[in-house]
Amino acid sequence: MIVFPNAKINLGLLVTGRRSDGYHNIETVMVPVALTDLLEIIPCEEGEMPEFFESGILSGVTPEHNLCMKAVRKMEEIAGIRPLKIALHKQIPNGAGLGGGSADAAFTLVLLNQLFECGLSKPQLAGIASEIGSDCPFFIDNKPMLVTGRGEVLEEISLNHGNYHISIVKPPFSFDTKSAYQSVEKWNSNDSVRDIVLRPVSEWRHQLHNVFENIQDGNHKIIREIKQKLYEMGAVYASMTGSGSAVYGLFEEKPSPMHWSQDYFIWNGRIDLNTANS
Repeated sequence: MIVFPNAKINLGLLVTGRRSDGYHNIETVMVPVALTDLLEIIPCEEGEMPEFFESGILSGVTPEHNLCMKAVRKMEEIAGIRPLKIALHKQIPNGAGLGGGSADAAFTLVLLNQLFECGLSKPQLAGIASEIGSDCPFFIDNKPMLVTGRGEVLEEISLNHGNYHISIVKPPFSFDTKSAYQSVEKWNSNDSVRDIVLRPVSEWRHQLHNVFENIQDGNHKIIREIKQKLYEMGAVYASMTGSGSAVYGLFEEKPSPMHWSQDYFIWNGRIDLNTANS
């Protein structure tokens, strides 16, 4: 069976405090994006050996450290599933804040639950996903969600903004998530992400913030330059997603092609911000 794990973007991202367990409390809205990986899982026949094959934008980690395989191990513990042949073609860049690895893991859980008729509910799958990574539970329902806690508290949110063109730009470097959280400061604001995202998108530019953009170093300066360039191209709103390093711009009209360095990852598509009546 073949599935297409998709990326996500963050609409705003605030750090609201540090937790006793060492994690940080956040507030953000996550929205699915049509940039996808390709994942195929086939149960082994009797006598066949399990396989894991990765292609495309390689993660650089060993198979056992790949989040797909971590999801497989969880399902082996819970449901005793048969050995598998897995092929993962990566098109979502790593270290981008787009959630590609988390999506791969979550889609693996859902697919194995279907293939082996495990009967696990979505809340149960989300619980398993939360043990793999903070972003993983989002991809179980895979719809716009207000995300709080350390990323495991999800609340469906209705947006009513229509469809936009989206451009995603990732420079040829990534940020270490742990280091980013150690560097970021708590954001104090009277406005919550929940309130701001319900306002017109035209108001987001000066109200909806990703606090990780404020880290002061050379690479984050480049992030801010990319963001400004997207605004110059006509973006209604632009932001870094997650802790980076990908930056996206939302456009009412399809943007004209613009030169980016050839070592940048670029993706253009559409995004649905109209879920109020879905």
